[in-house]
Amino acid sequence: MKNRLCFIFTALLIAFTFTFNSLAQDSLQDAIEDAKEDARRESLRDGVKMHKYRINDMKFSPDGTRFVVAGNFGILLYDVQMRGKKVQKVDNPVKLEGHQGRGWRVAFSPDGKILATLNATGSLRLWDAKTGQSLQTIGASGMVAFSPDGKTMVTGGNADYTLSVFGFHLFDVETGKRLRTFTGHTRPPSSVAFSPDGRMIATGSFVGDSTVRLWDVKTGEHLRTLTGHTHNVHSVAFSPDGTLLASGGHDKPVRLWDVKTGQQIRALEEGRWRYSTGPRDLEGGRLSGSFGPANCVAFSPDGRTLVSSNLLGVYLWDVKRGRLLRKFRERNGGHGSSLVVFSPDGRTLAVCGSQEIDLWDMKTGKQIQRVPLEQNKWETHR
Repeated sequence: MKNRLCFIFTALLIAFTFTFNSLAQDSLQDAIEDAKEDARRESLRDGVKMHKYRINDMKFSPDGTRFVVAGNFGILLYDVQMRGKKVQKVDNPVKLEGHQGRGWRVAFSPDGKILATLNATGSLRLWDAKTGQSLQTIGASGMVAFSPDGKTMVTGGNADYTLSVFGFHLFDVETGKRLRTFTGHTRPPSSVAFSPDGRMIATGSFVGDSTVRLWDVKTGEHLRTLTGHTHNVHSVAFSPDGTLLASGGHDKPVRLWDVKTGQQIRALEEGRWRYSTGPRDLEGGRLSGSFGPANCVAFSPDGRTLVSSNLLGVYLWDVKRGRLLRKFRERNGGHGSSLVVFSPDGRTLAVCGSQEIDLWDMKTGKQIQRVPLEQNKWETHR
């Protein structure tokens, strides 16, 4: 009897010890997971504080006197102070009233009289660029660009979900009437550009398609497909003479294409996420060659220089030789520049950071102005 009681007691003690240790271990694991989650949330909160604003698009007006920015704060319209033809600075912005939600894409008409703004919920609004008066609203999504004559514009959109065919649309600017739908991409178009003569449109698409396609504006015919990208194509741009097309994507190299043949001429790339010694950058440093996914590409107005950007920096390329000319130094621990745009005369480069926009003099390499995105300085247009 005593032996049986001793055995039962020992068994209960072992079970209790095992259960206690198991519960303690579970409790410790829960505490660790809770700590990890708290740290993650704190990191996210810090990230929101550090990167409160996000710029999705920005453009100079054709005459260089206005500057528009689209982001999670809406649409901001700046006046640009000039000295002769040279940009001096931009004034505090006016926020366009009536544009609801996050600003996604913006575009000025070629004569600078109309401003198109597209929000993330699929509403395209046309404004009088001088007065800020709303002219009309069109249902659209994805992207927007004016034709060189200003009579039409293209916007991204899905032509037919049931067939898994994705397209974009051509609209009459004056009436807002849809004129034509272009289809062929197997994923949504992610970027668009008109050729300088207005006869062609170039589009890039998301991963799963990852192609650049050329289209005939008049007939809507798909002319040719440019293959080589392996991920999202974020940006496309024609050279001023229309003979070259630049494309930048998530797969890192910036690609230059012959528009007539559709053949890739070269890929502009300096290593893969590493530093290498290279030309002097605009801030006087010696580091260049750190190259990640290209978020934006643009030709200078004379066509001699191509600018590309990513989260690590801004790269200026010699178009003819395919050489890296100079590079802006990184800022913000890899959360720096992601968008760039030339002024119409090519003398100024606007560079978007996580908290501000920097204006650079292309001739001297000196910073003209840093424009912080501070909400308390915004005025709302009435």
